Amino acid sequence: MIVIRRRRAVSSRASILAVVLALPSFPGFAQDARLYQLGGGFLGGVAVEAGAVQVDNYFYESDNGVSASGYRVRPSASLTRTDSVGSLRLDGFGEYSDYDLRGSLDSNFDYGGTLRYDWRPLTKHNFDLNGGYQRGHDPAGLVRTEEGTPLFDQGEVDEWDQTRLSLTYGYGSPSSLARNELSVGVRNREYVTNRDATRFLNYDTQQLGYLLSYAYSPKTAILFVMAHNSTDYEIPVRASGNRNLNEFGVRTGFRWVATAKTSGDVQVGVRSVSLDDRTRPSRQTFAWRANFEWAPTARSTLRLSTGESTSETYRNDTLYIDNKNYALNWRQVWTSRFSTSLGANYTQSEFVGSGREDETINASAGFDYQVLAPVTVFGDYSSRNRESTVNGLDYDAPQIRLGVRWTP
Repeated sequence: MIVIRRRRAVSSRASILAVVLALPSFPGFAQDARLYQLGGGFLGGVAVEAGAVQVDNYFYESDNGVSASGYRVRPSASLTRTDSVGSLRLDGFGEYSDYDLRGSLDSNFDYGGTLRYDWRPLTKHNFDLNGGYQRGHDPAGLVRTEEGTPLFDQGEVDEWDQTRLSLTYGYGSPSSLARNELSVGVRNREYVTNRDATRFLNYDTQQLGYLLSYAYSPKTAILFVMAHNSTDYEIPVRASGNRNLNEFGVRTGFRWVATAKTSGDVQVGVRSVSLDDRTRPSRQTFAWRANFEWAPTARSTLRLSTGESTSETYRNDTLYIDNKNYALNWRQVWTSRFSTSLGANYTQSEFVGSGREDETINASAGFDYQVLAPVTVFGDYSSRNRESTVNGLDYDAPQIRLGVRWTP
């Protein structure tokens, strides 16, 4: 078991932090890896990002939060190939972070990779294969450890392996008025540390989807969407019983592109959420998705997105989590070297079955400045805040980053 011990962070690694801050810096924002010819039609490139981090509430506590200083290093690589019938892209990354707290809960190494292959063997037929693997972790103080009193300078973080694979088949040529897409996907998450306490979080999901788009003008299309998602947990829990979930939704709307400097899509409909436990009634709710992008000038971009979604439960007393999300982002390019970004995200979460409700607000402001062609300095400030109807689960966790990214 992991236990919380409340104490203030010490600057035992202040010299390391000072060295990282003194380095020329890498960006957290944009700048993809530069791609070079590797032979055989392949292009490849690498990038490295390193930065210092200051966190005011490392363990997401409701009061007397522990502050921590540390650093993160993130190398990444890309490989692509395109020919007359398809395109392939492979991406991989590793991320190591370390902070000035005792124990192993402040040191993490995550890594993963993704694959995408688009294949168009005939004019009206195309296939899109997506896959990925990631070794990640739940931060101490969130998810399973958001309640209780474990000592944070002992034990291990909750690490997991996640794999996903999806295949989409599309029928319709670029000049067709109508296009059909059928998709199928699977996702699996399995926890690999603290197994006695984390095994109940393991799950598999399956997705089926259908999309019909009909272009009634050159830049506008009517949409019809059907989606079915199912979630199966490895083991049941006594408090809530069978948590296996089925969700079916139908939406309709429209999509437009490059109309008066805006693009986006709006979808509305209904959805039904039911559990394998037949004693619990299904739940029908309004469903919506909306995305808008407005570029008033060539250097400014505003994005607004909103929608509802269901996420997997991580609590014994909760069947699933129903989310309503609203996000706004502004990207401004001031010069060929300097750009800024502002963002805000608001989420309402209902923990169905337990009566708990959360409101989470994440806001961020950042910049990136290209010092040299391969070197960019970046920095950002983020404020993460949660208010919950359950006592002791509120938190405010600001964070500051400053770093450098190298794209040779």
